[in-house]
Amino acid sequence: MAGNIKSILERALQNICEISLESFRRKLNENEEPGFPKISLKYIGKKTEEELVDVICRHYTVQHAPNVIVKLLKEINECQASLDLEKELNRVGATINTVENAGSRLHLELTPLKDRTNHVLPNLSRHHDRQGHPDRQMQGAAKKSLNMGRHIMPRGKHLPDITLKQLTEYDITHMKEDHHGKPHIYARLLFKHFVPFESCKIWTAQKVNFDGYGGRRAIPENLLVTIMKEVRNEFGELKPEDKTEIKNKLNYLLKNPPKTGWPRPF
Repeated sequence: MAGNIKSILERALQNICEISLESFRRKLNENEEPGFPKISLKYIGKKTEEELVDVICRHYTVQHAPNVIVKLLKEINECQASLDLEKELNRVGATINTVENAGSRLHLELTPLKDRTNHVLPNLSRHHDRQGHPDRQMQGAAKKSLNMGRHIMPRGKHLPDITLKQLTEYDITHMKEDHHGKPHIYARLLFKHFVPFESCKIWTAQKVNFDGYGGRRAIPENLLVTIMKEVRNEFGELKPEDKTEIKNKLNYLLKNPPKTGWPRPF
């Protein structure tokens, strides 16, 4: 059961973009849970999704880890990912319940598995064949029923890091004059500065996207992190809608790279 829950938690973190994952790491470092000390930043750092889940489970225990992850996803405005995670946990018999007037503490309860017709599924641990092994027919039926639930869309891996062209004060000054106070325009200008047109055309053919949504390859991580860092340096902490707009505009650029003005001459 614990291994299954950890896999679900890993998929939930893999289903958010790198920007949100950065916010998740920061929130995790700041998180305060009654009865638990804070997790030191040195144990979070640049951990992968799998490593983060392992740290959280070891620190808060497998029983409390889902509660923490659900809560933090909501705090970073990944409400859909939080809802999907709750549904997945409920689908395997682990129900997350919010208790009112108790510091909004969440509790993990185990409930009987049910299929989509609301029939209680057999307890596999109690059904054995004549040799004492779990009944394979019962296992197959349970697996088939569980697979009918909602599937969390996987995230693809980042492309290998690329060598980024130097960003001079001259470049920044002229980009600032052209972004018109719009974070997504500044991100687009930065993308076209760092990525050669020929490279973008190759990525377009490979159907690369911003964050690997749908299991596709994502743009290089060093490129994504650098762009978002420069945008934050210019505009400060970004609103969720700004992040979404940046993602959408860069995805459009990846699908439809313009033939002229790459990069825009200043």
